[in-house]
Amino acid sequence: MWPPASCLLYLGCPRPGYYGIDCNLPCPDNCRYCHIETGTCQGCKPGYKGHQCELECDKGWYGDGCQRQCGHCINITQCNYVHGTCSQGCEVGYEGQTCDQECSKNTFGRNCQNKCNRTCITCDIVTGICDSGCHPGWKGDYCENACDGSSYGANCSLQCGKCMNNTQCHHAFGNCMGGCASGFNSSKCDTVCDNHFYGEWKCSVPCGKCLKNEQCHHLNGTCFNGCMSGFMGSKCIEECQDGYFGENCIRVCPIQCHSCNKSSGICDQGCHPGWKGTYCTEACSNNTYGPLCSLTCGDCIDKQQCHHVTGKCPEGCAVGFQGEKCDKVQCTVQCLQPSAEPADHPSITYSVSALLAVCVIVIIFLTLRLCKHEQCYKCHQHKQPKDDRSVDKALAATGHDVNVDDGTAYQELNEVTNQPQRSDLGHTAVNPDTYVNVEGDNSAYQALGEVTQPSLYDTPFQK
Repeated sequence: MWPPASCLLYLGCPRPGYYGIDCNLPCPDNCRYCHIETGTCQGCKPGYKGHQCELECDKGWYGDGCQRQCGHCINITQCNYVHGTCSQGCEVGYEGQTCDQECSKNTFGRNCQNKCNRTCITCDIVTGICDSGCHPGWKGDYCENACDGSSYGANCSLQCGKCMNNTQCHHAFGNCMGGCASGFNSSKCDTVCDNHFYGEWKCSVPCGKCLKNEQCHHLNGTCFNGCMSGFMGSKCIEECQDGYFGENCIRVCPIQCHSCNKSSGICDQGCHPGWKGTYCTEACSNNTYGPLCSLTCGDCIDKQQCHHVTGKCPEGCAVGFQGEKCDKVQCTVQCLQPSAEPADHPSITYSVSALLAVCVIVIIFLTLRLCKHEQCYKCHQHKQPKDDRSVDKALAATGHDVNVDDGTAYQELNEVTNQPQRSDLGHTAVNPDTYVNVEGDNSAYQALGEVTQPSLYDTPFQK
């Protein structure tokens, strides 16, 4: 016998899932338990709802109390009411039994079976579009295209440098694989030439001698502000022509230079004859002239400086010298007076020389005559020794030399001077009666010496 109803309310039916006075009525199928008197479900199994748990969960919901939302079942079909599984699979971009998990990184599509493009940072789980952008060097919805149009880098937003022949740089890093255009260097060819180089092959051509050592134009090597001293031309690689120097070679070398230094103007190749000094601006001095002032002036009058180029004496020569340069001896020690005319008049010099020669000849002639007269006198004394006294008396009475023997002395002098050979002077016929020994070859010259002696004129008349 079952206990009374009041006890049931307190104790409940002894078998779960039943209700009623006798606990013989089964609770609704989807109830977890029901009221023991009315049979009302007081908790539904997962996937159901309602007072009697007779209703399935609404579409898109499942589980205990129908409180869980279904995942992304394909075609938005209802998931299992109880455990939420998608019997037909998941929508594109989702995975898992309940299709509530998005595709993992770098996968997309149905059941996340597709791989995102590797150039994507991440892609859309459904479409595969690179919704977060591309890795550097790529572009396009799926990052399938490399950068072009002289761009590179993230989102192809950077500009390539000056690559050779305008070729495309590396789409990701910007390097110029084929080298740089003229005037640029570095791996990306985005730096103009510097350090005094320019041109192709990574600025391998050295600049010329630009003014103040400035950098030349990175493309063509032109010097913007001109050239250093000693160089010329647009690139300042040409040395000054001979005769010019200085910045841009606009200064002229001193005219006395053979050729001056292209930079400083110093006459490093020497001076023209007659000039000296660093710039050949000083005329030769100190009694010098000519090339390198290496020649010595002649004997100019009053020790004047000769012409620095030709060596001529401007106002004539000193006493005893002649010629344009006064470097030739003009006269012997007998010259006592300076030349009245400059050495540039040789006719006067010749006249004076001729006059001196005539004087010498006359002196020699007179000397020989006196010598012969003395010899004749001795001969006459030898022939007439007894008549010495009468002769002495005659000389004393007249006070002059007496010509004896009828002109024999003059004849003897003439015969001596007309002899062609000095060797014949040893024995000379004076007259038929007299034979004179002149005592050797140099007797005539000895007689000339005796003329100049103070006692010569007295000798014939002294005993």
